[in-house]
Amino acid sequence: MKKVNSLKKQKIEMRKSLLIGGLVLANIMFAQSVCSHLETELKKSKLEIEELSKQVAYYKETLNLLKPIAQASANNLEFTITNATGNKVNKTLVITYLYRNTSDTVRKYYQGMSSYIVDDRGNQNNTYEVLANKERSRVESIQPDIPMKGFIKFKINEIDFSYYKTFKC
Repeated sequence: MKKVNSLKKQKIEMRKSLLIGGLVLANIMFAQSVCSHLETELKKSKLEIEELSKQVAYYKETLNLLKPIAQASANNLEFTITNATGNKVNKTLVITYLYRNTSDTVRKYYQGMSSYIVDDRGNQNNTYEVLANKERSRVESIQPDIPMKGFIKFKINEIDFSYYKTFKC
């Protein structure tokens, strides 16, 4: 009887060992599938973070391009100078500006006419072209609160100055 009980105990112990081994093996297999799923999710997240980082860099650059150098307002129009680029070979200066209708109603038109600049030596230079957009000097139906880009071009006689004192539109 003792032998039979001992054999039963051994069978029970063997079954327990096999059951525990099977559970451990199932846990290992489950953990591997969870790990592979987590790895793919991590790769997707890394790609998304990389793409978002590129977008943030692009938007920062865009904001810096539109960062105002100077601002002025007149007749419900807000003018913001965003860039001034000179060319020594052609003796020109191109000022890029944004203008925005600050009233609540549509403005009938805006027309760029003439302006001048004065350098630090007192030399005055007049415009040779004022554009309200890329091609024309007059723009009609200006919607409220929508910035538009314009250009003012100057022919410069003396180009060895350091900066301008006054800009008048």
